[in-house]
Amino acid sequence: MNLTERPNFMNLHQTVEHEAVAAFAAAGIADSPIVLQPTKNAEHGDFQINGVMGAAKKAKQNPRELA
Repeated sequence: MNLTERPNFMNLHQTVEHEAVAAFAAAGIADSPIVLQPTKNAEHGDFQINGVMGAAKKAKQNPRELA
C-alpha cells in the first residue's frame, strides 16, 4: 500500500500543508507557492515541499536557512 492509499493520508496532508502555509508566512514568503507532495523515496520522509529554492531566491535569503 502506498502513502496515498492510506486512510488518513488526506488528514495528514492537510495538516502538513496548513503548517507549511504558517511557516512560509512566518518566513516572510507567504506569496510563494507551496507544492506539497509525497516523496518519491520513503527514506526521505513522507512529504516534500518544492518551491523553497525559488522562494529563497525571490526573498534574497539562503535556501538552506530558509528550509
